[in-house]
Formats: sequence, structure tokens, C-alpha cells
Amino acid sequence: MRKTRLFLLLTTISSICLAQKETIRIDFKSKDWKTIGSETTEFDSKVTTFIPEGTGIAYLDGLDFQNGTIECDLYSPSDKAYLGIVFRITSLSNFEYIYFQPHTSGKWDAVQYDPIFNTSATWQLYNGTAYQAVASIPTREWFHVKIQVVGDSAKVYLDNIPKQVMSVKLKHDYASGNIGVCSYHPAYFANLNVTKLDTVVSFKPEPKTTNNNTYISNWLLSEPYNNYNFTIEKPFLNDSIVGKWQIINTEENYLMNLIFREILLLIT
Repeated sequence: MRKTRLFLLLTTISSICLAQKETIRIDFKSKDWKTIGSETTEFDSKVTTFIPEGTGIAYLDGLDFQNGTIECDLYSPSDKAYLGIVFRITSLSNFEYIYFQPHTSGKWDAVQYDPIFNTSATWQLYNGTAYQAVASIPTREWFHVKIQVVGDSAKVYLDNIPKQVMSVKLKHDYASGNIGVCSYHPAYFANLNVTKLDTVVSFKPEPKTTNNNTYISNWLLSEPYNNYNFTIEKPFLNDSIVGKWQIINTEENYLMNLIFREILLLIT
């Protein structure tokens, strides 16, 4: 009987150890902190990453992040900005992006989820209450952001308030990647911390239900091919030119993201 109890105790401890978390405080002066259109500087007695103009991004190279929590302090020195957190960066062309708009503070689009596919922003595709949220975003004042990422979802919290301001279903495939900051227009970032979940989160996307007969929910798409002479009618059906076809299901709202599928040559 004693042996049985000991075995159960060890099993429980093992499960707890697997659930422990690893916290990383990002060093903006590290050689692994890559800055593109941004720079490391001191502002308001903080070591910050600063994006002076245009679009800038900075990220920690080599960080393998899939699930966990990202926290950061953000500051917009201008009246208009799109400053935010990027994560699961598999390349500089593909990543998840959640940003904040001080110029629309208090309005329906103050917080925006914008998955970047093949360098293209997709906020025009993914908009509305499922991807945007009301929040108070200050100008010329620090505000704190926390994003919890698990599986195919992310929850956004502001200024250490327990109630989330947005919960969004992520659109990229379930992948690991780097973490960083990004903005269009000037922005400062400080105190970027990452808490990784050591546990393996088994994740399987829910089956899509698109049963409304009003819309087309399944499409047959070809691979990209050169059609600069615009003779699309006959070559389009020629298997020697188009050798591969895919059956593509639309998303829940019957949207089909062609940017994600990399078939833009078909419609240019």
C-alpha cells in the first residue's frame, strides 16, 4: 500500500514539473535583438526599442515561442500610430501581429489583430468584432500590454486589468517562432518579457462548418503560373501548364485568403 502511494505522489510531482514556466526578459542590447527600421535607445529612464518613422520591427532571433504570455510597455509619442506585438514569427514575411491605435482610443477598432501573410497586411479581410476591439489607448503615456497565446487563440489584456479586451482566433498555422515589436509611425517599447509554457499543448483545429447553401464554400485552385500575355481561357485548362490543383475550403465566414495560398499570379 505504501509503495502505491509513493508511486502516485511521484507521478503528481512529475506533472507539476512539466507545467512549470520559463520567463525570459528580453535584452534590447543583445546581439540577438535584431532591429529593422528601429533602434535601441534610452527614453524616460528606460532602455527602449524606438521606431522613429515609417514602419519598423525588432525581434529576438532564435527564440522558439509557441504558447505562453508576452508582456510589454508601449508608448506612442505621436497622435497617430499602429504600435504592437508580433509573435510566432516564422519569417519576416509571415507572423501574427496585434497592434493598438491611440488615434482611435475608445472606438471599436482601437485594438486590431492583423495576421501578416507573405508581407501583406490582412486587416481588410479580418475585421469586425472577431478581430477588433474597443479599448482606451493613450498618447504620450506608457501603457502595459499582456497577450496570452495558447493553441489557435490569443487573449489581450491592458494595464494589468484582469478582464480581457479581446480574444481572437489566430489565422496562421500552429507554429513556433520569434517574438518582437512593430509599429507604423513612431513608437517606444520597454520591458518586453516572455513566459513560455514548457508543457506541450496538443492542438487540433476544429472542423469548419460551412453549410450555408447561399455561398460557395469549396473551391478548386491551380498552382501559380506565368500568364503575362493574358491568354487565360484555354491555357487555364491545360494540364501541361497548370499541373497541380488544390481543393480549398473557405473559412467560417466564407472568406478565402488568397494571400495565404500564394496564388496571386492567377488574379493579377
